[in-house]
Amino acid sequence: MVAAAVAGAAIAGGVAKGAIGAGAAGSSAKALQGGLTTAANIEQKFYESQPQNFQPYISAGTSILPQMAAYPGQTDTDLQKALGYQAGLMPQIPTEQDVSNMPGYSFLLNQGLKATQNSAASRGLGVSGAAFKGAANYAENTADTFWKDLFGARQQQFVDAGSLFTNTYNARNLGYNQLATLGQLGEKSAADLGNIGQKVYSNIGQDAVGYGQAGAAGITKQAEAENNAITSISNAPLSYFGAQNYFGPTVTGQAATPDQIARAGW
Repeated sequence: MVAAAVAGAAIAGGVAKGAIGAGAAGSSAKALQGGLTTAANIEQKFYESQPQNFQPYISAGTSILPQMAAYPGQTDTDLQKALGYQAGLMPQIPTEQDVSNMPGYSFLLNQGLKATQNSAASRGLGVSGAAFKGAANYAENTADTFWKDLFGARQQQFVDAGSLFTNTYNARNLGYNQLATLGQLGEKSAADLGNIGQKVYSNIGQDAVGYGQAGAAGITKQAEAENNAITSISNAPLSYFGAQNYFGPTVTGQAATPDQIARAGW
């Protein structure tokens, strides 16, 4: 029957299209999922290779932390020692005894007094008042010179002790900064590694979402294609009766003519 042939052709065509569409949708989804899986694996391997590059710097920064923790306490101890040393050198006003105990003072005084007395004697002054006055002036000037030298030396020692405090502070500060540089290097390396990990796993998460979406899209396309095939089957009776009405009962049991096929749009 021509009507049956028409209905059969419609069914076969719809089912074929549905099968082809379903297969293509499934293949496309699997291909996309495969690409996303490959990308995720590459990103995972890349991240796994990074810790060995950052670990030396992280380890250096971590190993320095105990020293950094103890450093302020040791700095305080050293500065207290420097302050104590300076305080012990606070300039004291020299006494007469201090001047007398200065190296060379007694020798210079005695030699000067002798020279003064000899000078007075050579002028015929002997033990006159002028001679005594000259000796007294010499002794006073000598003591004054040694006193000033001694007090100046004590002041300089105090200043030098102050420089020791400053130098100690600067040295300790420099040392801490050097340790801190290593610590900061380790901290930055750890942060950089963390940022890489965050980026990589964010990408992997996006790949996983894309994987799921690709699968869902493939399922949807497959369902649409299969639904089209089912629709073709369910429309078979309509195709049959439509063809029968179109060709008429006179063609029952006869093959469709070329003219009929042309009018049917086949």
